[in-house]
Amino acid sequence: MTRKITQSKWSIVLLLLISGMVSAEEAKLQWAKVTTLSAVVTGVVAEVKVDAGQRVKKGQTLLLIEPEVYSSRLRSAESLAKRNNDLFKEAGAEYRRSTEMYENSMLSEHDLEVQRLALLMAEAEDKQSQAKLESARFLQRQSVVIAPFDAIVTDILTAENETINGKMNTVPLIKLVSSSSMSVVANLSLDKAMKLSPGKSLKVKLAGKQYDATISSIQLSQGLDDLQQGALLELVVNVSPGSNHYPGLAASIELP
Repeated sequence: MTRKITQSKWSIVLLLLISGMVSAEEAKLQWAKVTTLSAVVTGVVAEVKVDAGQRVKKGQTLLLIEPEVYSSRLRSAESLAKRNNDLFKEAGAEYRRSTEMYENSMLSEHDLEVQRLALLMAEAEDKQSQAKLESARFLQRQSVVIAPFDAIVTDILTAENETINGKMNTVPLIKLVSSSSMSVVANLSLDKAMKLSPGKSLKVKLAGKQYDATISSIQLSQGLDDLQQGALLELVVNVSPGSNHYPGLAASIELP
């Protein structure tokens, strides 16, 4: 399923590594947000629904791990939870009736205690089945791998009919990069970097077009010696969808 391109704008995150060796004009566009989706369940990969290079929407199904098995387990857990909850309610009603009978001297203290213990046991079984139901729901959700954001699939790290064991180890399945964010890396002298601050607006040029950008964060970084100390800056800029922005594309940043 391919993501439709709308008239809304992408948001591109720009990361600038500042040291004093290269000018800002030599900046390069890169992916900013890279995520590897992993399995936390055990089973056989039933279907891979996307291909490398495909654009996907947030919430789109990417991969299935024995969905029928986990759906069946969920239905069983739901049935057990309902039965135990009904039994718990019945035990509660029976205990209330027994209490009334005891208060009217129609039931012995021993029999009342039996009903109380039956209620406690029913309550424990109800809570246990509810916990199992929540676990079954979680595993069923995890058996269906979905895109956490609008993205581009860069790598498929598994294959259909492959058995994975997510309980023993984290198993990487699919690698994504955000289709609405990228990064630019550039080097500047430390004295120029020190003039910048979060929230400050800068101009960024991409593919011959200039965009307004805002610094969202700055982190100092240490080079091989004090003279190479710089800073890592993060900026955000909006660009129109459909433009050919790709890793390695030359970019530049105008500094005050």
